[in-house]
Amino acid sequence: MDFMIVIYFKDIVIDLLRVSDPRANMGRLISMDAGRQIVVISEAFHSGSGSYLQGLVNELSLLEPVVLLSPRHETESRFLSTVGRFLLPRIDELRPKFLKALGMQYQTFCRIWQALRLRPHTSTYLVLFPGNIFFALQLLALLRLVGARIVLNVHDVRPHVRQAGFLPASVEHWLFCLCYRMAHHIVVLTRASADEMGTSHGVAHDRVSIVAHGAFSLTDKALPLPEHPGRFLVFGALRENKSIFESISAVQALRRNGELASLIIAGQPQEKDYRENCKRLIATAPDGIDVHEGYLASSDLPALFAGCSALLLPYRDFTSQSGVAVMSVISGRSIVAVPTGGINELFEAGSVGVMIDEPVNTESISAALRSFMSSPIEPRYVDVIAVGDRLKKKLSWPVVAAEFRRCLTAMP
Repeated sequence: MDFMIVIYFKDIVIDLLRVSDPRANMGRLISMDAGRQIVVISEAFHSGSGSYLQGLVNELSLLEPVVLLSPRHETESRFLSTVGRFLLPRIDELRPKFLKALGMQYQTFCRIWQALRLRPHTSTYLVLFPGNIFFALQLLALLRLVGARIVLNVHDVRPHVRQAGFLPASVEHWLFCLCYRMAHHIVVLTRASADEMGTSHGVAHDRVSIVAHGAFSLTDKALPLPEHPGRFLVFGALRENKSIFESISAVQALRRNGELASLIIAGQPQEKDYRENCKRLIATAPDGIDVHEGYLASSDLPALFAGCSALLLPYRDFTSQSGVAVMSVISGRSIVAVPTGGINELFEAGSVGVMIDEPVNTESISAALRSFMSSPIEPRYVDVIAVGDRLKKKLSWPVVAAEFRRCLTAMP
């Protein structure tokens, strides 16, 4: 254990050396139009959250002076030269848990320190993906203490994974209520999330704005026509509310009936016990089920999505938008999904796939998959391409950034 601690603190020192020279960044900030700068703070550096951060910050920097405080991004070189930059330590998965917590506290100290150093030159802060509730509260509380104006971008009003599992759920809920009240303004992705912010956390309606999830495509043009109508993909953070266990069971049931359905499961598990339950179910009938466990780089995604006919999204307790669902439609892949939260808005935009009836279970997922496989694949592909072209314009990052600018500049 002592050896692990020594190695860990060695990594902290290396991180400190990697942080960009604050004097150069500070000079750049001071040279900007005083009082108009926007400081963006985030712990995101890869996957969907990282792509969202990069798309928004790049476009926002073309409208207003922007400085970003975040860990080094997996595609750091894609940030525009208009983005001022402070690099924060990047805390990857560490074991044991107390070392990970120590690393997160260290990262929190670094971002608070840099945020406070910038305070004499700006008062506007946009916080995206702030991380664990305990560390987010520290940041927001200190920003409020020094008179900063805070816009908080919330993707999941109720996180799907407990962040304070050692506390009663009611206490964790109170912590989120406190977190949301510290922000001067909150931006959510969907109408359903805005309603939940009010009913579940008591946030006044006039403190909440809705800005849709920006669109990013896997390739410059849509993926080619799928080769097989029955190959479905579950992708992203793997957790219980995505009904992965029921999806596995549904595909197994279809295959027992002689239907050529297959399933690809790709992503990072977030719940250990649920992961083990899914693995045991797969072991009972593994044919037609492929599992790619772990983080996938953005360069791996075009081939992954090209190999499927539809993205499977049997979500429960979901009021947000799925960036993966938007990306799928824009890239030419249908969705088979529960019409909940922002996913329902995709169905309202046009013919993008097949809805899964509630309650979500093996039978309802099987019925939706069977319905999808029974229809001709080419007309469905053409319809999805048409909807995707419209969404590219409606959800373009310049449009999204302009909405964020409106929220940031409208604060008193």
